[in-house]
Amino acid sequence: MQFDHLSYWAEPKIYCLTSRAPGAELFNLVNNLQQIASDAQIDVDLRPYQPHITLARKAREAVSIPIAPVRFRAQELVLMKSVSTDQGPQYFPMMHWPITDNG
Repeated sequence: MQFDHLSYWAEPKIYCLTSRAPGAELFNLVNNLQQIASDAQIDVDLRPYQPHITLARKAREAVSIPIAPVRFRAQELVLMKSVSTDQGPQYFPMMHWPITDNG
């Protein structure tokens, strides 16, 4: 996976790293997970999937800063639970699945 663009999203007011050309493998994984969730009668978010890494929340304005591409290879998929608190969201890992080259 490569993130090569610093983005500002007005809603929900965040700065994040995004990818100008995410790989087809990622979207295949997303489609498969959405189908599994749908088959299990779990509500699926129908908005287009936008891979990103959130860097800052409650950002006030957009800035343009050139960045070098950030590359990494994921080794596992983690299902996270988010809990809203007075101090902000907290995230807890619920399940882990290894990612292999053959699927």
